[in-house]
This record gives sequence, structure tokens and C-alpha cells, in this order.
Amino acid sequence: MVFREKIWQRQFPGESGQQIRDFASRIDDQNPIHHSDTFAKNVGLDMIVATGVRIMGFVSSTIGNELPGAMIRRIEDIKFPKPLYPGVPVVVRCSVVHFRYPIAKVKAEVIIGSGNVGECICTLAFLKRN
Repeated sequence: MVFREKIWQRQFPGESGQQIRDFASRIDDQNPIHHSDTFAKNVGLDMIVATGVRIMGFVSSTIGNELPGAMIRRIEDIKFPKPLYPGVPVVVRCSVVHFRYPIAKVKAEVIIGSGNVGECICTLAFLKRN
């Protein structure tokens, strides 16, 4: 497979509401949409939602496991078009959109059954090998 045509994906299980709350607490994100179902419902959501940092963490993990030694140097055009609710599994699909060693650009989509909950373009730098 030619690297610049590389496409891969990885699936992650849904996280419980408690896992979403715990992650938000660990990163000191006190936004109540990540902690309180009542608050989330009052602002038009169905229940609490995952943090954007968590959604991008799925992207980082997918890239790191597939391309060991690559470092994410920049994340651009981040969009969160839909909320990610507890219990919903996600699939991260990545595709290389540009490659010229040691730099690659990867398009990442975080997908649930009803569409994308996250998308971005990541600029990667590959470390020099001895």
C-alpha cells in the first residue's frame, strides 16, 4: 500500500455516563454539560455529553496505534457537529490527504451511527530514525 493512499479505522466502545464525568473531572473541565443530565437537558441536549478533548483523544489514539513514531504537531479545522452521548460506540476513520516526509496531513472523522461527532485535519511529524 502506498502511504499517501492509506486509510484505516478503529472502533471504541461507548463510555458510561460515569466515565464521561470522571474524564471531565480529570482534565478539570467543569462545564455542567459533562456532569449534570439535568443541566444538559435544560440546554437542549438529551443527557451529558463527552468532552471535545475526549473525542480528539480517540483520534490521537487511532493515529498513534497505526503510525508509531508519528507526533501530532497541529490539529486544524476541528468540528463537533453532533454530541457524543454515553453508551454510544464510535469509529475513528483516518485517511492521509498529503504526505511528504517527514510531514503528513491526516483527515480524521469520529463517527457514530447518525453521523460525525468530530472531525479534523492533523499535521503529523515523523521522528527521524537512526
